[in-house]
Amino acid sequence: MELYEAAEIHTWSLTTTNEPINGIVPFVDFNSLGWFPSDLGRWVAQYLGPTIRNSRFNDTLIFAVDDQRYLLHVYLNGMERGDPNVMDYVDGIAVHYYGNFAPALLLDDVHRRYNKMLLATEACEGPMPWDIAQVKKGSWERAYRYTKNIMEDLNHHMVGWIDWNLCLDEKGGPNWAYNFVDAPILVFPENDEFIKQPMFYAMGHFSKFIPRGSQRITVSARSIARISNVAFITPQGNIVMVLHNTQITDTNVIIRVTSQRTIELIVEAESIKTIEINPN
Repeated sequence: MELYEAAEIHTWSLTTTNEPINGIVPFVDFNSLGWFPSDLGRWVAQYLGPTIRNSRFNDTLIFAVDDQRYLLHVYLNGMERGDPNVMDYVDGIAVHYYGNFAPALLLDDVHRRYNKMLLATEACEGPMPWDIAQVKKGSWERAYRYTKNIMEDLNHHMVGWIDWNLCLDEKGGPNWAYNFVDAPILVFPENDEFIKQPMFYAMGHFSKFIPRGSQRITVSARSIARISNVAFITPQGNIVMVLHNTQITDTNVIIRVTSQRTIELIVEAESIKTIEINPN
């Protein structure tokens, strides 16, 4: 952190480790720092936490777990068993993208229990052994999954969502461990070219229109038929709503802004649409 400071880079936060389970399971073939939950709890409570809090970098946030949804309770419960004071030093809980067969209700439970910042810190497509292709050029299916996950996370207390790789080459690298994956931007250096994948535009619906400091608001459905959505109030006082129509038919949507004002629009089949409303 001192070297970053010397380079005039402010450290906003740090993580206890990346995917601590990977250093324990035997089939991960790249370097990983493994932590058993109780050991991690003792280290954070007795060493990392006090060191950061008693330093001039004491405004640096500490994020814990940094692994999949289904491991959150395993690690958080185990960390507390290791040292019951550990959560006094934890400012946030970091979550990865790859275990999303576990329901998002887990995030609600973690938020209710700990009241800590939740942040999605890593995501990509094509990382699994069963992925036939690591890179799929022009894949709207992968953009669909990004949109679904971002929307789901934001509706369940996540304060942000971070993609793993801004840009990679057409093979999904370079990567010394041959852990090739997909990216929103693919670069072709031999042609001095790059292409923007559908995943890039999926993320843009959120990153472009939901500025820092926005607050999520509840959307109440008045119809049995509904499409996925998330809505925010921006610092400027505008309402931003992202709509994701996963159906194969167009959908008519009526948004009631006040008791007397409505907005009607069509959300095309299998599309993402973002609208910004000035309530005044």
